[in-house]
Amino acid sequence: MPSAAAAAAAAAATLGTSSSRSAAKSTPPRLSTISAAAAAATAAATAAATAAAAAATAAAAAAAAAASRKTQEGDLQQQQQQQQQQQQQQQQQQQQQQQQQHQQQQQQQQQQQQQQQQQQQQQLTWRCIDIS
Repeated sequence: MPSAAAAAAAAAATLGTSSSRSAAKSTPPRLSTISAAAAAATAAATAAATAAAAAATAAAAAAAAAASRKTQEGDLQQQQQQQQQQQQQQQQQQQQQQQQQHQQQQQQQQQQQQQQQQQQQQQLTWRCIDIS
């Protein structure tokens, strides 16, 4: 594509020299020279349009990549929130287990106290029987 632009510039320079200007006054320019200049100009315009299309494609790709990153960031945030919720649930379960263990310990202590009281009452009863 750059060679087409160079060809257009060369053709324009050829048409603009003093010798060709004096020749242009005396004789009309050759059809092949005009055709070459037109072809070079067309090639340059095509190259410019292709470059513009490539730039637009690159911009679209960059926008798509940015959108993808935002989506991934959103997914990451969602995963982090889910992990936090799971951790909170685990903590709540641990707290419940600790409470249950504490309640069980209290019940065991109460049962031990009741057994001790019963033993003391039995001992007192036997002493009373022994005394009488």
